[in-house]
Amino acid sequence: MNENLLFLKDNGLYKSLIFFYFKVITRIYNKKYDLDTNGISIDKIDKSTAPKSIKYFDTGTESLPVPMIRSILKSLNINKDDVIVDFGSGQGRFLFVASEFKFKEIIGVEFLEPLYNTS
Repeated sequence: MNENLLFLKDNGLYKSLIFFYFKVITRIYNKKYDLDTNGISIDKIDKSTAPKSIKYFDTGTESLPVPMIRSILKSLNINKDDVIVDFGSGQGRFLFVASEFKFKEIIGVEFLEPLYNTS
């Protein structure tokens, strides 16, 4: 069965619509800013150089959707003196969205070399 249809069957129409809306908005964001923040397949990660925690990734890595990141950041009382650190920043999607807000400094930390190299 098609992956999207399976998702619909497992999650229902409402949750599926929200999920696909988030996916579309995130793809538009990536295209607008010429980014590739869609994560990386687990088979592209060199496990010999990756942290031991890589065993907890079943399929790969992927960031939160752009609308969800914006919602989280809007819920915070951010001021011009705030610094934000994203541990496991991947390809930087959270960092790019955070740059829309008035943080004093935005720091990304990534240990997986393929993600670091594409960020």
